[in-house]
Amino acid sequence: MKIKSKSIALVLLALVTIIAQPSSARAQGTAFTYQGLLNSSGSPVNGSYDLTFALFSVGSGAGQVGNTLTNSATAVSNGLFAVVLDFGASFPGADRWLEIGVRTNGSGSFSTLFPRQKLFPTPYAIFANTASNVSGTVSVANLPSTVALLNNSGTLNFFAGGNAGNSTLTGQENTGVGYFALADLTSGGQNAANGTGALLHNTSGSGNTANGDDALNANTTGSFNTASGKYALVDNTTGYGNTANGTGALQNNTTGSYNAANGMQALAANTSGSYNVANGNAALLASTTGSYNTANGYEALQTTITASTTRPTARPLW
Repeated sequence: MKIKSKSIALVLLALVTIIAQPSSARAQGTAFTYQGLLNSSGSPVNGSYDLTFALFSVGSGAGQVGNTLTNSATAVSNGLFAVVLDFGASFPGADRWLEIGVRTNGSGSFSTLFPRQKLFPTPYAIFANTASNVSGTVSVANLPSTVALLNNSGTLNFFAGGNAGNSTLTGQENTGVGYFALADLTSGGQNAANGTGALLHNTSGSGNTANGDDALNANTTGSFNTASGKYALVDNTTGYGNTANGTGALQNNTTGSYNAANGMQALAANTSGSYNVANGNAALLASTTGSYNTANGYEALQTTITASTTRPTARPLW
Protein backbone atom coordinates (compact mmCIF):
# COMPACT_ATOMS: atom_id res chain seq x y z
CA MET A 1 0.00 0.00 0.00
CA LYS A 2 1.37 3.37 -0.97
CA ILE A 3 1.38 5.79 1.88
CA LYS A 4 1.14 9.47 1.24
CA SER A 5 0.52 12.48 3.39
CA LYS A 6 -2.34 14.72 2.40
CA SER A 7 -1.72 16.82 5.45
CA ILE A 8 0.61 16.39 8.34
CA ALA A 9 -0.51 18.53 11.24
CA LEU A 10 2.57 18.45 13.44
CA VAL A 11 2.88 20.06 16.81
CA LEU A 12 6.26 20.50 18.46
CA LEU A 13 5.92 20.21 22.21
CA ALA A 14 9.57 20.78 23.03
CA LEU A 15 10.32 21.72 26.63
CA VAL A 16 6.67 21.18 27.57
CA THR A 17 6.74 17.39 27.55
CA ILE A 18 10.32 16.92 28.68
CA ILE A 19 10.45 15.07 31.99
CA ALA A 20 11.39 17.58 34.64
CA GLN A 21 14.77 17.17 36.26
CA PRO A 22 15.84 18.35 39.73
CA SER A 23 16.94 21.94 39.32
CA SER A 24 19.85 21.66 41.75
CA ALA A 25 22.01 19.23 39.82
CA ARG A 26 20.91 18.32 36.28
CA ALA A 27 19.72 20.30 33.29
CA GLN A 28 16.69 19.40 31.22
CA GLY A 29 17.13 16.75 28.53
CA THR A 30 16.95 17.22 24.75
CA ALA A 31 14.04 14.84 23.99
CA PHE A 32 10.68 16.22 22.87
CA THR A 33 7.30 14.83 21.85
CA TYR A 34 6.26 15.01 18.19
CA GLN A 35 2.67 14.48 17.04
CA GLY A 36 1.47 13.93 13.47
CA LEU A 37 -1.46 12.96 11.25
CA LEU A 38 -0.91 10.19 8.69
CA ASN A 39 -3.36 9.81 5.78
CA SER A 40 -3.57 7.26 3.00
CA SER A 41 -5.57 8.22 -0.10
CA GLY A 42 -7.08 11.09 1.84
CA SER A 43 -8.26 9.00 4.78
CA PRO A 44 -6.68 8.60 8.22
CA VAL A 45 -4.89 5.26 8.67
CA ASN A 46 -4.99 2.82 11.55
CA GLY A 47 -2.49 0.18 12.53
CA SER A 48 1.21 -0.21 13.22
CA TYR A 49 3.82 1.58 11.12
CA ASP A 50 7.56 2.03 11.10
CA LEU A 51 8.62 5.70 10.99
CA THR A 52 11.97 7.35 10.37
CA PHE A 53 12.85 10.91 11.34
CA ALA A 54 15.77 12.94 9.98
CA LEU A 55 16.63 16.52 10.96
CA PHE A 56 17.72 19.02 8.30
CA SER A 57 18.99 22.60 8.32
CA VAL A 58 17.21 23.37 5.01
CA GLY A 59 13.73 22.78 3.64
CA SER A 60 15.00 20.70 0.70
CA GLY A 61 18.23 19.20 -0.53
CA ALA A 62 21.30 18.17 1.45
CA GLY A 63 21.90 19.39 4.96
CA GLN A 64 21.03 16.61 7.41
CA VAL A 65 21.82 17.36 11.05
CA GLY A 66 22.69 14.36 13.21
CA ASN A 67 21.53 10.78 12.70
CA THR A 68 18.26 9.37 11.39
CA LEU A 69 15.96 8.06 14.11
CA THR A 70 13.75 4.99 13.58
CA ASN A 71 10.59 4.32 15.56
CA SER A 72 9.41 0.80 14.79
CA ALA A 73 5.85 -0.45 15.29
CA THR A 74 4.44 2.99 15.97
CA ALA A 75 0.75 2.86 16.78
CA VAL A 76 -1.44 5.01 14.55
CA SER A 77 -5.09 5.58 15.45
CA ASN A 78 -7.38 7.58 13.19
CA GLY A 79 -4.23 8.86 11.53
CA LEU A 80 -2.76 10.25 14.76
CA PHE A 81 0.59 9.20 16.14
CA ALA A 82 2.95 10.50 18.81
CA VAL A 83 6.64 9.75 19.18
CA VAL A 84 9.48 10.92 21.38
CA LEU A 85 12.48 12.19 19.43
CA ASP A 86 15.92 13.06 20.66
CA PHE A 87 18.44 14.60 18.26
CA GLY A 88 20.69 15.79 21.06
CA ALA A 89 21.99 19.36 21.09
CA SER A 90 20.90 20.07 17.51
CA PHE A 91 18.77 23.16 18.15
CA PRO A 92 21.10 26.17 18.57
CA GLY A 93 18.37 28.57 17.46
CA ALA A 94 18.69 28.13 13.69
CA ASP A 95 15.76 26.85 11.59
CA ARG A 96 15.23 23.10 11.46
CA TRP A 97 13.09 20.82 9.24
CA LEU A 98 11.97 17.25 9.88
CA GLU A 99 11.92 14.66 7.11
CA ILE A 100 9.68 11.63 7.78
CA GLY A 101 9.74 8.19 6.21
CA VAL A 102 6.99 5.59 6.64
CA ARG A 103 6.29 1.95 5.84
CA THR A 104 3.90 -0.74 6.98
CA ASN A 105 5.32 -2.39 10.10
CA GLY A 106 8.29 -4.56 9.08
CA SER A 107 7.38 -4.61 5.40
CA GLY A 108 9.06 -3.05 2.36
CA SER A 109 11.08 0.10 2.00
CA PHE A 110 10.40 3.46 3.56
CA SER A 111 8.48 6.09 1.60
CA THR A 112 9.62 9.64 2.22
CA LEU A 113 6.85 12.13 2.94
CA PHE A 114 7.04 15.52 1.29
CA PRO A 115 7.49 18.32 2.03
CA ARG A 116 9.75 18.37 5.04
CA GLN A 117 8.04 19.79 8.10
CA LYS A 118 9.50 22.97 9.57
CA LEU A 119 9.76 22.83 13.35
CA PHE A 120 8.42 25.75 15.33
CA PRO A 121 9.07 26.46 19.01
CA THR A 122 6.44 26.74 21.69
CA PRO A 123 5.96 30.17 23.32
CA TYR A 124 8.19 29.25 26.26
CA ALA A 125 10.91 28.06 23.90
CA ILE A 126 10.72 31.42 22.12
CA PHE A 127 11.22 33.14 25.47
CA ALA A 128 14.15 30.85 26.31
CA ASN A 129 15.81 31.79 23.02
CA THR A 130 16.66 35.19 24.51
CA ALA A 131 19.32 33.37 26.55
CA SER A 132 20.65 31.35 23.60
CA ASN A 133 23.92 33.29 23.47
CA VAL A 134 24.77 32.66 27.12
CA SER A 135 27.40 29.96 27.39
CA GLY A 136 30.01 29.46 30.09
CA THR A 137 31.19 32.26 32.36
CA VAL A 138 29.75 35.72 31.73
CA SER A 139 32.19 38.55 32.40
CA VAL A 140 31.19 41.45 34.63
CA ALA A 141 31.56 43.81 31.66
CA ASN A 142 28.73 42.00 29.88
CA LEU A 143 26.30 42.28 32.79
CA PRO A 144 23.81 45.13 33.13
CA SER A 145 24.50 47.61 35.92
CA THR A 146 21.42 46.45 37.82
CA VAL A 147 22.76 42.93 38.40
CA ALA A 148 23.84 42.11 41.94
CA LEU A 149 27.48 41.06 42.06
CA LEU A 150 28.75 38.43 44.47
CA ASN A 151 32.46 38.19 45.32
CA ASN A 152 33.27 40.83 42.72
CA SER A 153 37.06 40.55 42.17
CA GLY A 154 37.83 40.70 45.88
CA THR A 155 36.63 38.20 48.47
CA LEU A 156 33.21 37.97 50.10
CA ASN A 157 31.94 41.20 48.54
CA PHE A 158 28.27 41.78 47.78
CA PHE A 159 26.88 44.62 45.69
CA ALA A 160 23.28 45.22 44.65
CA GLY A 161 22.01 48.22 42.73
CA GLY A 162 22.86 50.17 39.62
CA ASN A 163 26.63 50.80 39.45
CA ALA A 164 27.10 49.59 43.01
CA GLY A 165 30.63 48.39 43.69
CA ASN A 166 33.69 48.47 41.48
CA SER A 167 34.43 45.66 39.01
CA THR A 168 38.20 45.93 39.59
CA LEU A 169 38.33 46.12 43.38
CA THR A 170 40.66 44.03 45.49
CA GLY A 171 39.09 44.88 48.85
CA GLN A 172 37.40 42.21 50.90
CA GLU A 173 34.21 41.75 52.91
CA ASN A 174 32.42 44.83 51.58
CA THR A 175 28.66 45.22 51.22
CA GLY A 176 27.11 47.89 49.04
CA VAL A 177 23.35 48.11 48.52
CA GLY A 178 21.97 51.06 46.57
CA TYR A 179 22.60 53.01 43.40
CA PHE A 180 26.33 53.92 43.25
CA ALA A 181 26.94 52.54 46.75
CA LEU A 182 30.71 51.99 47.17
CA ALA A 183 31.07 52.64 43.43
CA ASP A 184 34.71 53.83 43.61
CA LEU A 185 35.96 51.25 46.08
CA THR A 186 39.35 49.76 45.23
CA SER A 187 41.23 48.24 48.15
CA GLY A 188 39.17 49.15 51.20
CA GLY A 189 37.71 46.33 53.24
CA GLN A 190 34.91 45.57 55.70
CA ASN A 191 32.79 48.53 54.61
CA ALA A 192 28.99 48.50 54.64
CA ALA A 193 27.03 51.01 52.58
CA ASN A 194 23.25 51.09 52.35
CA GLY A 195 21.62 53.85 50.34
CA THR A 196 22.02 55.73 47.10
CA GLY A 197 25.54 57.17 46.88
CA ALA A 198 26.53 55.85 50.29
CA LEU A 199 30.34 55.70 50.55
CA LEU A 200 30.35 56.49 46.83
CA HIS A 201 33.91 57.84 46.61
CA ASN A 202 35.52 55.58 49.19
CA THR A 203 38.62 53.99 47.72
CA SER A 204 40.83 52.51 50.43
CA GLY A 205 39.01 53.41 53.63
CA SER A 206 38.05 50.42 55.76
CA GLY A 207 35.67 49.54 58.55
CA ASN A 208 33.14 52.24 57.61
CA THR A 209 29.38 51.91 57.96
CA ALA A 210 27.08 54.24 56.03
CA ASN A 211 23.29 54.00 56.18
CA GLY A 212 21.31 56.58 54.23
CA ASP A 213 21.42 58.38 50.91
CA ASP A 214 24.84 60.00 50.38
CA ALA A 215 26.02 59.01 53.84
CA LEU A 216 29.84 59.23 53.89
CA ASN A 217 29.56 60.05 50.19
CA ALA A 218 32.89 61.89 49.85
CA ASN A 219 34.91 59.60 52.08
CA THR A 220 38.05 58.41 50.32
CA THR A 221 40.56 56.99 52.80
CA GLY A 222 38.91 57.63 56.17
CA SER A 223 38.27 54.55 58.26
CA PHE A 224 36.13 53.33 61.13
CA ASN A 225 33.43 55.94 60.61
CA THR A 226 29.75 55.28 61.25
CA ALA A 227 27.12 57.43 59.56
CA SER A 228 23.39 56.84 59.83
CA GLY A 229 21.06 59.28 58.12
CA LYS A 230 20.80 61.19 54.88
CA TYR A 231 23.91 63.34 54.34
CA ALA A 232 25.47 62.11 57.57
CA LEU A 233 29.25 62.69 57.28
CA VAL A 234 28.60 63.39 53.60
CA ASP A 235 31.77 65.50 53.10
CA ASN A 236 34.12 63.41 55.20
CA THR A 237 37.24 62.56 53.23
CA THR A 238 40.03 61.35 55.51
CA GLY A 239 38.56 61.75 58.97
CA TYR A 240 38.31 58.55 60.97
CA GLY A 241 36.64 57.19 64.06
CA ASN A 242 33.61 59.50 63.71
CA THR A 243 30.05 58.59 64.61
CA ALA A 244 27.15 60.55 63.12
CA ASN A 245 23.52 59.62 63.68
CA GLY A 246 20.87 61.84 62.15
CA THR A 247 20.19 63.67 58.93
CA GLY A 248 23.08 66.02 58.19
CA ALA A 249 25.00 65.06 61.33
CA LEU A 250 28.68 65.99 60.90
CA GLN A 251 27.65 66.90 57.38
CA ASN A 252 30.61 69.17 56.57
CA ASN A 253 33.28 67.24 58.42
CA THR A 254 36.24 66.54 56.17
CA THR A 255 39.32 65.64 58.24
CA GLY A 256 38.07 65.81 61.81
CA SER A 257 38.30 62.60 63.79
CA TYR A 258 36.80 60.93 66.84
CA ASN A 259 33.68 63.09 66.83
CA ALA A 260 30.31 61.83 67.97
CA ALA A 261 27.17 63.59 66.75
CA ASN A 262 23.68 62.38 67.55
CA GLY A 263 20.77 64.38 66.18
CA MET A 264 19.77 66.14 63.03
CA GLN A 265 22.56 68.53 61.96
CA ALA A 266 24.51 67.93 65.13
CA LEU A 267 28.06 69.20 64.50
CA ALA A 268 26.87 69.92 60.96
CA ALA A 269 29.43 72.66 60.27
CA ASN A 270 32.42 70.88 61.78
CA THR A 271 35.24 70.55 59.27
CA SER A 272 38.47 69.57 61.04
CA GLY A 273 37.65 69.68 64.73
CA SER A 274 38.15 66.46 66.67
CA TYR A 275 37.07 64.80 69.90
CA ASN A 276 33.72 66.62 69.98
CA VAL A 277 30.51 65.15 71.37
CA ALA A 278 27.15 66.63 70.38
CA ASN A 279 23.83 65.14 71.46
CA GLY A 280 20.68 66.86 70.26
CA ASN A 281 19.36 68.47 67.14
CA ALA A 282 21.67 71.28 65.96
CA ALA A 283 24.01 70.77 68.92
CA LEU A 284 27.38 72.37 68.16
CA LEU A 285 25.83 73.26 64.80
CA ALA A 286 28.22 76.10 63.91
CA SER A 287 31.44 74.62 65.31
CA THR A 288 34.03 74.30 62.56
CA THR A 289 37.51 73.58 63.93
CA GLY A 290 36.92 73.46 67.67
CA SER A 291 37.89 70.32 69.55
CA TYR A 292 37.15 68.60 72.86
CA ASN A 293 33.71 70.17 73.16
CA THR A 294 30.67 68.44 74.63
CA ALA A 295 27.16 69.69 73.97
CA ASN A 296 24.00 67.99 75.22
CA GLY A 297 20.57 69.25 74.28
CA TYR A 298 18.68 70.92 71.51
CA GLU A 299 20.88 73.63 69.88
CA ALA A 300 23.41 73.26 72.70
CA LEU A 301 26.57 75.31 71.99
CA GLN A 302 25.02 76.04 68.62
CA THR A 303 27.00 79.24 68.04
CA THR A 304 30.40 77.91 69.14
CA ILE A 305 32.66 78.17 66.10
CA THR A 306 36.33 77.54 66.95
CA ALA A 307 36.45 77.35 70.72
CA SER A 308 38.06 74.33 72.31
CA THR A 309 38.20 73.11 75.83
CA THR A 310 41.43 72.04 77.44
CA ARG A 311 42.18 68.46 76.70
CA PRO A 312 41.77 66.60 79.98
CA THR A 313 44.79 64.82 81.41
CA ALA A 314 44.51 61.49 83.13
CA ARG A 315 45.37 61.31 86.80
CA PRO A 316 45.91 58.30 89.06
CA LEU A 317 42.92 56.98 90.95
CA TRP A 318 45.01 56.47 94.08
